[in-house]
Amino acid sequence: MNFGLGTYQLPGFHKGDEIFFKFVGDNTLVGRIRSLCRPSRQSETARHIMDSATDLELVTAFCQKDEKRALGILYQRYGHLVVGLCLDYLKDREAARDATMDVFEKVTLKVCNQPIESFRAWLFYTSRNYCIDLLRKKIREREKAGKNSTDAVVEFDEGERPLSEIRLAQLPGALAALSAEQASCIRLFYLRGLSYAQVCEQTGYDLKKVKSYLQNGRRNLRIKLEKMAHE
Repeated sequence: MNFGLGTYQLPGFHKGDEIFFKFVGDNTLVGRIRSLCRPSRQSETARHIMDSATDLELVTAFCQKDEKRALGILYQRYGHLVVGLCLDYLKDREAARDATMDVFEKVTLKVCNQPIESFRAWLFYTSRNYCIDLLRKKIREREKAGKNSTDAVVEFDEGERPLSEIRLAQLPGALAALSAEQASCIRLFYLRGLSYAQVCEQTGYDLKKVKSYLQNGRRNLRIKLEKMAHE
């Protein structure tokens, strides 16, 4: 699914701290996220350390030290997944945009109050549950309004998971089908959110090889996931 990729540089963020959303020109969404994770002043060294931190280290920095930029980095890594997931469930761009803003606000309020072993998984299920609640609320509202069955929203079937959720669950198996080089670069660049330079540093590959592994890995991963979705 490709709805166009918008790249936004939030004022006050260190250069390169973009949040990616599958909505072009959505300044309302960007403004809301800016208000949620406006960063404090930091040295170049502190920024570098935070950029390379794990998800849980960023959560700790936000919760214990009130480092709002830490939350911004987490949104940078996973914001586009929330938008895509909401769009898969709600089938409506405006509704997905609104749901994404609501999810981000919930994350800001809840992330410090729950034991989290994997921020990615927690964010994913928080987003999923919020979208399911929206669908069920819409069903109740339609039923209360006396809409007939042909106009009513179809009851959400927990077994009919959106493609993005199916793919997330199948990702480990699909990555196993790639070459070791491709899988390593995919994990570091997309799942851990590292830059090209950081991937080169961790793998020992030069930039040309990293880009090649990512390009071929994306293509092979897409093919494998599509096959698995129909099995």
